[in-house]
Amino acid sequence: MNFSAWVLSIVGIVILTLIVDIILPEGQTNKYIKSVFAVITVFVIALPIPSLFNGDIDIGGVLKNEQAGVIDTAFIENLMQERAAVVKDELLKEYKTNGIDNVEVEISYKADVKFNIEKIFINVKNSVIVGSDKNINIKEKVLSITINLLDISDENVVFL
Repeated sequence: MNFSAWVLSIVGIVILTLIVDIILPEGQTNKYIKSVFAVITVFVIALPIPSLFNGDIDIGGVLKNEQAGVIDTAFIENLMQERAAVVKDELLKEYKTNGIDNVEVEISYKADVKFNIEKIFINVKNSVIVGSDKNINIKEKVLSITINLLDISDENVVFL
């Protein structure tokens, strides 16, 4: 007898006892029938004890989850996309804080358990300088901000 069948039989006998208790009227007959169902319930509960000592009972089937070790790749990919969007927003905000606007950023990452940035593609062709620093090299400034903010090497930054 396996564990789930045993639990189902206990639940079944308890439900049957409740139904009989509701249907039967009060009196001597009801007391005797309740006693009979109580004895049956004790037997159903004690039924797997001999099998437990013989080693015939299968508890592992209930405790084993077939999908416990399965990684939800769609969830991981969605999480990585959200992380890339947050990094992109932080970069754009930092560029804007430093007076550079309209920078286009694309992040290439490795979809692993950990978020690993492989390359950052930056397009500064439509970028404008906002503020008093009109004569700065936009590529150098953007590269410096990107490297400092993300703690990556300049080899991972590609300008388009």
